[in-house]
Amino acid sequence: DASAAAIVIKNLNGHHVRQLTHPTAGVTDIDAQISPNGARVLYERDLPDGSSHIGLVHSDGSHDHLLQLGCTGQCLGDLTPSFTPDGRHLIWSRVIGPVDDNGNAASVVLWRAKLNGTHRHRFSQAGIDGTFEDYRARFAPAGYLIFERLRDSDMHQAVFRMTASHTHARRLTP
Repeated sequence: DASAAAIVIKNLNGHHVRQLTHPTAGVTDIDAQISPNGARVLYERDLPDGSSHIGLVHSDGSHDHLLQLGCTGQCLGDLTPSFTPDGRHLIWSRVIGPVDDNGNAASVVLWRAKLNGTHRHRFSQAGIDGTFEDYRARFAPAGYLIFERLRDSDMHQAVFRMTASHTHARRLTP
């Protein structure tokens, strides 16, 4: 009935499908990202109140839980999670309000933390808040980060590349 969306996993031949998350009505689980060793899956959980959280579940469906990433106060949600190449950390987009009349948040930047939610720190460059928004970060096999950057003034977006030490962001697409 499309009242909820869950994360499912299947084997390569497509014959065995297993549901990993079990959201309640009105809750959607999206943007699943499997860990480098295949043991865990990160995902975004969107709630009916408009907030978003990051979940982690083992690939066998056990130990499903939301990570405690410190989204409080003006934080509107945590989005689009991804694993770092070592599989021990995650990177995600944090949305900070308020949202203006054009639908732009005060800040949407990348953050990084251990999988237990500790050692959180900002990963996006300083000075982009309110001007650019960073989303959908993924690490390339060579170790650098690929992400989407949206310009708030005209809603144009491009793909960027940044070093794993979160310096030297460079635009890759027009």
